[in-house]
This record gives sequence, C-alpha cells and structure tokens, in this order.
Amino acid sequence: MTPLEFEQFCELWYPQTYRYMSWKMRSTELAEEAVQDLFLELLRIRDRLEPDKAHRYMWKAAYFRAKHFPQAQKEYKDEVKHDMPSTRSVESVVIDRMVADDALSVLSEKEKDIVESVVIDGNGIAETARMNGVPRHRIEYYWDSAVRKLTAAAA
Repeated sequence: MTPLEFEQFCELWYPQTYRYMSWKMRSTELAEEAVQDLFLELLRIRDRLEPDKAHRYMWKAAYFRAKHFPQAQKEYKDEVKHDMPSTRSVESVVIDRMVADDALSVLSEKEKDIVESVVIDGNGIAETARMNGVPRHRIEYYWDSAVRKLTAAAA
C-alpha cells in the first residue's frame, strides 16, 4: 500500500473504526487510544497490506483490540506500577508543577529528566531506561542521586 493509499484508507476507515470501538468498549477514551494503536500498527505494516484486503485485516484487528485492549492496558499499568521505585519521598516534594520546578532546580539535567519521566510522566525505572536506551542500573543511579538531593532540599 502506498503512502497516498494509506492516507485515503485512514480517512475512510478511521471514523467507522472509532465508532465501532466506542460502542464495543463502552469508553470513548479507551476507544480513541485503541484506534490510534491499531492505525499505528497498520502504518508499521503498510508495505505488506494489499489495498483491497486491508480493511478485512483492520476489522479483525479492531475486533481483537476491542475485546482485549482494556485488559492489556490494565496489565501494562499494573506492570508499570510494580516497576515504580519504592522510594516515594520525592512525590512529597513534587506536589505541583511550580513546587516541582523549584525543587528540580537542585538537580542536574540528567537527574531532572529521570525524575520527570518517573514521577511526573508516570514511567517506571525500566521504561525510562528503555526510552533513553541506557541500562537500568544507570537510571537507578541517577534516581538515587536525585532522591538524595531532593530530600536534602526539602529538609
């Protein structure tokens, strides 16, 4: 499927898929996320899709996602929650964004990025390491350093 064909495919099928997923999942927010995820997958395999058969694959994938996406989201959030650092004293320092900006000013740029990823964005240590392409132990080192600095600044 060419980029132009894929664009036309999205314009034609995205609204219908969204309506179907909203009805099936009984949540517009979950449906929007699931449809975006579906069309992102379709974009990844666009070269292998045949224009006249792509809608069949899309509907099968939409049905599967509508059935399993809420459970997959719950499992992912549970996994991320278990991956969160056990030290939660940073959250007491980072109550709102203004306080966070003042508190984060004592950190290096690397530490600031990690604290924002873990605390503010809600990513776990492993997810932050994966996103930055570095080993987990390096993120843990910066995390521990940031916790020490923030704890000292809060005292």
